[in-house]
Amino acid sequence: MSLKKNNLAVGLALLITFTVGIIIGSYIPKIETALKNRKLSVQKEQIEEQLKKDRILNENDFSIGMPAGWAGISPMPATSATVAFIKEDVTDPTLKKINFRSYYAITYDTLNKKTLLGYTVYLKNTLAKLLPGIRVTKESNEKINGRDAHFIEAAVTQRGTNFNVLIATIKGDNDDVWTISFNVGSVNWEAYKETLYNVSRTFTLKTPEATAAPASQATQSTPTTSATPAPNAQK
Repeated sequence: MSLKKNNLAVGLALLITFTVGIIIGSYIPKIETALKNRKLSVQKEQIEEQLKKDRILNENDFSIGMPAGWAGISPMPATSATVAFIKEDVTDPTLKKINFRSYYAITYDTLNKKTLLGYTVYLKNTLAKLLPGIRVTKESNEKINGRDAHFIEAAVTQRGTNFNVLIATIKGDNDDVWTISFNVGSVNWEAYKETLYNVSRTFTLKTPEATAAPASQATQSTPTTSATPAPNAQK
């Protein structure tokens, strides 16, 4: 698949992701259809069996872990891939009311000659403008598969519901950056946090050409068991 540049700023992409994420429950009835329409068509029973296992989501340009119970859905606007916790046992009344499911999305952006640190400052400023009241609670740096990466933990309230956000920015091969944004209900943050960090650490760019820029509507692979284990899902 030829790659096409996504000209949307990552801040706008994240805003769309957060907004749609709150009503991601509306996507849930479509997930079974989305899975059946993938390249390798499988029966519902096989899908259910695969959802019990940790897997790898393989895209043309990158791969990332999917814990058991999570599955790729049709990418939301301005994302290269979107993965939802479709088997999540939602018990919090405020989350059930809006039919929310935890999810993460992968987006692509150019650095415009910024360093990763400079891009992080830009990202935080953009989020502060687009999501009033967002509170950054922690930041850290590390390497992910040999690439410079920066983590941001934040808290935000939307529609009277509290959410926690984890954002991982990962340097590409050239003047580019990949962002993994996780959105979960605050009530589940402590239980999910370690898994979310571990998912981020599985992110792998497949080829240098992959960072030229992905199409916003990437074709998602059928969830299959990989020889490389994804992080364990939370129970």
